[in-house]
Amino acid sequence: MLTPLEGAVGIIVEIFHKYSHSEPHHDKLSKAELKCLIQKELGNILKHPNDPHQLQAIFDDLDVNKDQEINFKEYMIMITTLLICVHDKLNSN
Repeated sequence: MLTPLEGAVGIIVEIFHKYSHSEPHHDKLSKAELKCLIQKELGNILKHPNDPHQLQAIFDDLDVNKDQEINFKEYMIMITTLLICVHDKLNSN
């Protein structure tokens, strides 16, 4: 049986692969795939998940190697940033 943390790690990986399966590389997120992931999986956390300017800014910030796709390491930057923000918000109360 997995611990809660082990389960969370598996879910983070599964979510990436759920959205990175189609265009054009199966192990990278296109801009459209990242948008879909953010809107469906993070819509309750982000203030404006449907704002095209915010989505573009997130994509540009994550695309470290500027190949117009988000690989798993770049995706983990987003996940890590979100975890830090949630931690900080929970600790500030």
